[in-house]
Amino acid sequence: MAVGESNPNPKQEDKGQEASDSEKLCLEVYRDVLQPGARELGTELAPVGKELGTTAARAIHVALAPLRALVWSYEQIETAILPSLQQKLANRLDKLVTPSLMIAGPALEALRFAASNEQIREMYVNLLATSMDEDTVQLAHPSFVEFLRQMTPDEVRVLQVFNFQRLIPLLTFMVIPHYLQPDLEGEGKGMVTVYDNFSFLGEEASCEFPDLVPVYLDNLVRLGLLEIPPLMTVAESSSTSYDSYNKLFTSPRFAELSERIETNWKQTPQTAKKCVRITSLGKMFRHACEYSGS
Repeated sequence: MAVGESNPNPKQEDKGQEASDSEKLCLEVYRDVLQPGARELGTELAPVGKELGTTAARAIHVALAPLRALVWSYEQIETAILPSLQQKLANRLDKLVTPSLMIAGPALEALRFAASNEQIREMYVNLLATSMDEDTVQLAHPSFVEFLRQMTPDEVRVLQVFNFQRLIPLLTFMVIPHYLQPDLEGEGKGMVTVYDNFSFLGEEASCEFPDLVPVYLDNLVRLGLLEIPPLMTVAESSSTSYDSYNKLFTSPRFAELSERIETNWKQTPQTAKKCVRITSLGKMFRHACEYSGS
C-alpha cells in the first residue's frame, strides 16, 4: 500500500493482526509447556533409537554376509563349469561349435547368482552344452536362460516329473460364497475356487516345499512350460478299473483339506477334476536343459 493511502478494508488488517497475535500466543505456550517435555523425551529416545538402529544394521549385515560368497566371479564359474562341459562334450568334439552370445552371455551372467545351487547350475551347464553341439544347437532357445532365472529348484523338480505324454490329475475345491447362497439354486452356480491344483506332485518330485506346488504350477503355466487344458481330465484306463483321481480322493491330505474348508466356509466343498501336461515349449526346454551328449 502506498504511503498516505488509506486501507480500503480495515477488517482484513485487523484479522491479520489477530492471526499474528494468535501465532505469538501458540509460540509462547510451546516454549513454556511443550518444549521442555519434548526436549526431555528426545534426550531419552536418542540413545534408544541409535542403539536400535545399530542392532538392526548388525542383524541385516549378518543376514546378508553369506551372499558375498554366493555371488560367483567369472573365474569361479569357469573353474566350476569347464570340467562338467568337458565331460559332457568329450565325445562330441567333432560337432563342437561356438555358442550363441544370446545364450552364453546371459547364462554366464545368471550363473554368477545361481551357481551355488547345484541343481540350477546343472541346468545352465546342460543348456550351454546344448548350444555348443552342432546337432542340438537349434534346441537352445534364448528364452530358456530367462526361464531358469524365474524358476526355483522345486519347480525344476516338478517339471522333471513330466514325461512327454503324461497327464497328471489335479483337483479344484470350490464353495458358494455366503453372500450368494440365498439367491442360488443347483450346483455349479456362482462358485468360487478356494484351493486349486491339488495333487501329489510335491511328493512325487521330492519338493523341498510340497505345499507350494499349486503356486509352482501357476508359474510353470505362466512361463508356457506346462498347460492345464480347459475341460480336459485324465481318462480312466481301459485295461483296468483304476481311476487316476481315486488316489487323490482317498488320501488323508484330501480329507484334511476338505475338513479345513468345511470349517472355514460352513459347507462341504465341491471338487472339479482337471489335469496338467507339458507343452511343446516345455518339451524343448527339457531337451535343451537335460543334454545327454548323444
